[in-house]
Amino acid sequence: MWRKKPEHVDLSADIALTTTLLSQPLDWRVRIVEHVEIDTATSCRRRRSLQSAPLRDLLPVSAASIAAGAKTALVVLNVASVPRGALLDLDLDGPDDAAAFLLPRAEIARREAHYLHALAHDAGLFVDDKLQILLETMLAYTTSAYWNLSSASSLSKLARAYLSDGFAETLPEETVQRWLRLDKQIAAELAPLTEPGPGLSPMEHPLLSLPFLPGIADPSPHRLTDVEDLLVRYLRLLQAAARGRQGSRGGAAQELLDSLADYGRNYDMLVATTVPLDEPFMIKYSERRDLQFSWWDNRAQQDLVVSDALSNHVVLTVDDPNVRITPATAATAVGQDTDALGAFTTRRSAQTHAMYAHNLDRDYKITLRFQLAPLRRLQYVIYLVSVLLLLLAIAIAYEAPHELADLALIVGPSALAASALLNREPSTLGSHLRRRSTTVLSTALLILLIVGALSYVWPYLVSDTWAHLRRPFCGA
Repeated sequence: MWRKKPEHVDLSADIALTTTLLSQPLDWRVRIVEHVEIDTATSCRRRRSLQSAPLRDLLPVSAASIAAGAKTALVVLNVASVPRGALLDLDLDGPDDAAAFLLPRAEIARREAHYLHALAHDAGLFVDDKLQILLETMLAYTTSAYWNLSSASSLSKLARAYLSDGFAETLPEETVQRWLRLDKQIAAELAPLTEPGPGLSPMEHPLLSLPFLPGIADPSPHRLTDVEDLLVRYLRLLQAAARGRQGSRGGAAQELLDSLADYGRNYDMLVATTVPLDEPFMIKYSERRDLQFSWWDNRAQQDLVVSDALSNHVVLTVDDPNVRITPATAATAVGQDTDALGAFTTRRSAQTHAMYAHNLDRDYKITLRFQLAPLRRLQYVIYLVSVLLLLLAIAIAYEAPHELADLALIVGPSALAASALLNREPSTLGSHLRRRSTTVLSTALLILLIVGALSYVWPYLVSDTWAHLRRPFCGA
């Protein structure tokens, strides 16, 4: 009996499809537009829209047979690479306002591990089931442990206490020392490829994730030996990939190392949503990222991925109309001052800075550095009032007025300065940017008040002191 094929299918459980989409991003990610909106002094709003090509041609054979005749499918897509840690104020929208759901971290780690397994296979390297479990455990690790890596003695104590607590038993000192040596060798292999960041990378320091291995707390006479064997296998995988970079499969080996290093600081935001299989579609998401300004010159930066689509557009804006952007620069995201490759500025104004990246030969990640400042007319008014207060303080110190009629010389400008200091900014950003100018104005006002007070009090202090000194002699 002929059965009508469904118009919608569920492909969210197909890990092979996720691996294909992760390994071939430029085959379906047409354009990404990212909007960085600076609206507070401590965080910024990051909005990203992903424009995708139809996915039917990318479906694996098994998924293609299931989706034959279907118009839409529930799939898992990697929307963006985000830093490790909790996502703040996350908002997801699928195509045509369809529901979109972020996968749990354990499931994301499982799919990322399959992707790394595929990269290792392409590089001619072998990853067995046990090593696959270690990869999943490292990828799913979320806690940050701040160990003092500069002191070998303190590191040994911290590692032993951490591991003994996770293994539910006191580990032998010699075992911990061997694991630390392997951990150090692993970190040395990935260190040249890893970007700086807070905390420790679990891909560089697998000791962090060992207490979370499945069944690690169960008593077993061979488990410590098995754990050490896992560390050795992971180290050999990294060493083999490093040697393989010079061979015929050097590209896959390098991509494996780059992915391992990147997953230490970031993870793929894998989202399940319903998409049309034969039409282009768009996915949007927004989140809030931390932002740190320097105290004196109000400089800040944001890391951006600009090579995960055929073209990437980045727009930096400020929400406060009283704030302006001084010229922003794009640098490589490895802590260097070199200009980013392939990112071009397309528009620049007082409150907007736009960039465009489309060349195949461009940096994967860049650091957008910028400086904010209040509008010049607002900034100059405060500095002008500060100069007038200082000049008035100098004049009072020179003339030394001591009549109450001269009090207006101090009260009038002081009231003007106080009104400027008490002016409420519409945002915490504006208040933060005014700290330097308000510090100057407060200092000038304080100097004026001290000089004015001394001009009235000083004659009495001098006369009282002189009378006190004369009294013994007059009495004699």
